[in-house]
Amino acid sequence: MTYCLTICNRDLRTALTRLRPAIDRRNIIPILGGALFDGATVTGTNLDLTITASLIATDTEQSGGRVAIEYAPLVKFLRAFGVANMVKIEVEASDASARVTCDGTTTKIPTLPSEDFPLVVHTITTGPIDYPARDLHNILKACAFAMSSEDARYYLCGVHLAQEDGRLSFVTTDGHRLARVATKTGFPPEWPQGPGEIIIPSQTILAVVALTKKAGVADSVSLSIGRVGCNYCTLTGPGWSLESKLIVGSFPPYKRVIPAYPKKRVTVDAAGIVKMCAGFIAVTNLKRPPIALNFEALTATATAMATASLPATPAIEGAAPVSIDASYYSSVMTILGAISKSVTQYIMPSAGDPILFEPSEQPAWGDVLAIIMPMRV
Repeated sequence: MTYCLTICNRDLRTALTRLRPAIDRRNIIPILGGALFDGATVTGTNLDLTITASLIATDTEQSGGRVAIEYAPLVKFLRAFGVANMVKIEVEASDASARVTCDGTTTKIPTLPSEDFPLVVHTITTGPIDYPARDLHNILKACAFAMSSEDARYYLCGVHLAQEDGRLSFVTTDGHRLARVATKTGFPPEWPQGPGEIIIPSQTILAVVALTKKAGVADSVSLSIGRVGCNYCTLTGPGWSLESKLIVGSFPPYKRVIPAYPKKRVTVDAAGIVKMCAGFIAVTNLKRPPIALNFEALTATATAMATASLPATPAIEGAAPVSIDASYYSSVMTILGAISKSVTQYIMPSAGDPILFEPSEQPAWGDVLAIIMPMRV
């Protein structure tokens, strides 16, 4: 017997779900569509991102060996049975398939050569920094919305870890929006210090957000960065570990975009703004209709026949009208509204200045701000 595993379906499905961001289902390299079972762990990789999940449980029995099993058919089979059922995986040395049994039903799922599975182990790391898992989830979620998806500007397709006054900040921008979370954590002195050097790819960020979504209060995540010349990062949480390449490039000098805080400000109802933007998008039949905001009259206009009252207080006398993308406005209010029901929007001196937003009440895990560039119409 090359490999044998007996485990609760719930535990196995949980482990395989953790691998999902690293499994490339549309690849031309067959081994990348497999999950590597190695003792009490299972691993998936797409060469840029590698995730390993633990299979250890009180009702788990396993014996020796390594085997790579096709991920998609295995997950599909397990979903057909209750989470409380036991699953048994058996692989003989001479077989090209794994015998998977659950609730009296047995199927054969193709295996792949385990020796072909690409595993790169890095040992040179710096740090680490430990975050409460829930805090890291909130930090990444608060800034991930502004990551770019344009391949031409690949250096914007991720989260930049920046040093600001000795604090570690998480920064994202797509050229139209910018988000920054300044944490209470100090910037490790041994991390790369050059401007714009540490950029964690968007697929890794979204994977960590998913992995920490159901984290417990006492759970923590350790973050380490490879030393200069070692282009990778590692994150380790309860029951999983992740290793990812970093983006090779320089993040733009984002501090130039952040305006000085003006004295005039309004408090807006985040949920009200989201509903208003949804209405404008439906009425205009445009994905990104421009909205003219008038904080003196507290009105918003998308077209001559689409107007609404701004859910904001107080009215600002002499405030310059500003045009803003409805979709971007809604996305910022959705994220900041999850932190605080009301959002502070600063009234900029000129209609062409970047528009600055903050939650009315900052969370304990960091200071959050967002910026939207105005539209020129």
